[in-house]
Amino acid sequence: MKNILRDLPLFVEVAKNKSFTLAAEALEMPVSTLSRRIAGLENSLGTTLFYRNSRNVELTANGKIFFERCDFIVSDAKDACEAIAHNMNSPSGWVRFSIPGDVYLSFFEQSLLDFAKKWPDIHLDIHFNERWVDLLTEPYDLDLRIGELPDSNLKARRLGAGRPWLVAAPALIEKFFLPRHPHDLADIPGIAHAHRNRLWELTGKQGETVAVNLRSVHSFNSIGAAQTFILEGMGIGILPPGLCRPHIESGRLIHLLPDWQLPSINAYLVMPSGQLPLRVRLLIEHLLASKPR
Repeated sequence: MKNILRDLPLFVEVAKNKSFTLAAEALEMPVSTLSRRIAGLENSLGTTLFYRNSRNVELTANGKIFFERCDFIVSDAKDACEAIAHNMNSPSGWVRFSIPGDVYLSFFEQSLLDFAKKWPDIHLDIHFNERWVDLLTEPYDLDLRIGELPDSNLKARRLGAGRPWLVAAPALIEKFFLPRHPHDLADIPGIAHAHRNRLWELTGKQGETVAVNLRSVHSFNSIGAAQTFILEGMGIGILPPGLCRPHIESGRLIHLLPDWQLPSINAYLVMPSGQLPLRVRLLIEHLLASKPR
């Protein structure tokens, strides 16, 4: 059966051209190979499909029956192959992208808008998720993940890394005190991020590392929600520099312990393994090339 299915397109080509020579040219294969493959097909079916002479090639009665059934099968198979090729290689269609809402609004909104303007036939289906989606069972093309990735059979491209800043509102510092050393942080209320460990590690200029167990009074899985509470003086917290710098410049936030660094946080584009459609590859390259804003 495997050989029969493999040779169906050859049979249909000969039947349509009524010539082994013309069919061989269309198939870009030697006439001798085509003739041998058709003979093997006839042998597998147990019947003669063509009357052959020096001038003509005609279908036998069984050949006509076989052609009537096979012609549309081969045609549909070609259409299916062309559809897949178009889907994989055309800069058009939908890209389903999962990304944390705060990260999108803070860093990727303009970049994705620029992409949509550049590629009007590629349609973005953006879903805001704080969780990491399952790319093996859920219908997403890409997932933006913050933090360290576990080993998996997925592919990942590193977008970049950044060190968050430790910040607090002036009202909170007035109520408590300005910390001079990481150990002081344990005595001030904190705003935690649900996806991060409550144990903060800070490294000084001399390489000294201090671990501080955060006294969290509120916890969020949204950077934006955490920022709102931090701005209102509900607790100290850590925020990306791009988010908190304008508030530091305006005086609404204070950068605490600037001589101490928090661990760097990586951002990754994660995708299913295997060949990706062109529209997905174009979006990946655009995001890698553009700086988050």
